[in-house]
Amino acid sequence: MLDNSFRANSNEVYELMERLEAAFIEWFAQGNRGKGKKSLRLGEKREKHRITFLLGLFTGCSVALVIAVIVSMHARDLLNHTGRDEYMESIFPLYKETDLSFRKVLLLASALSVLSLAAVLSNLDMEMDLRTMKYSTVTELVPLTLVLLVLLVTFCPFNILYHSSRFFFLRHAWHCASAPLQKGTFTDFFLEDQLTSQVQAIRSLLFYLFYYTMGDFTTRSNAFLNQKLYKALYIVVAIIPSWWRLLQCLCRLYEEC
Repeated sequence: MLDNSFRANSNEVYELMERLEAAFIEWFAQGNRGKGKKSLRLGEKREKHRITFLLGLFTGCSVALVIAVIVSMHARDLLNHTGRDEYMESIFPLYKETDLSFRKVLLLASALSVLSLAAVLSNLDMEMDLRTMKYSTVTELVPLTLVLLVLLVTFCPFNILYHSSRFFFLRHAWHCASAPLQKGTFTDFFLEDQLTSQVQAIRSLLFYLFYYTMGDFTTRSNAFLNQKLYKALYIVVAIIPSWWRLLQCLCRLYEEC
């Protein structure tokens, strides 16, 4: 119906299209007709089927692993185990905390979910298996290994695993940290708004740092929670994102005044 309508066959419409192309080529493509037409007629970006497939696979694995964790806890009566309190206070907190399409974002989230839940399940299994209970150091290093793997992928310099998106994030994260030494952009402001909402996640990284450096993680000692240094940094890390955001606002105010 549209192909046969007046608007699809009108000479006036074609004339307007030609005038629009000519104006765009003149002002935005420096007179390069081929470049201008290419910019105006971008092809639709096609999603790859393997992304959708992997998203479904990882989501299903996440659900299965959640069920496996619950079954493992009930089958072995872990809720009434003698070391339950130490596990919940020291180990459990270690597990909780250019563009990507929504499918790719969900793919990454589901993949991280699978890794986290698989680590939780393996940790529980090694905790209760008589053959691996004596390897306490290996058991306690499972959460740290998971975090190091994520950090390694994030800072990996090779062109793999969404290289452009990872470095786009790192570049703007550096802009947030160096405010107001350089002019901010909308992306910097938006990212800093997100960081102010992730205080608990940042505090979790502080917990990691102290747990594996200041305490005896082989005995699940979390005595550092009562140290003055930890309590002070616990407050400081919550202030840093808001402080960076304030500096961004002051810099923007200075630029516009």
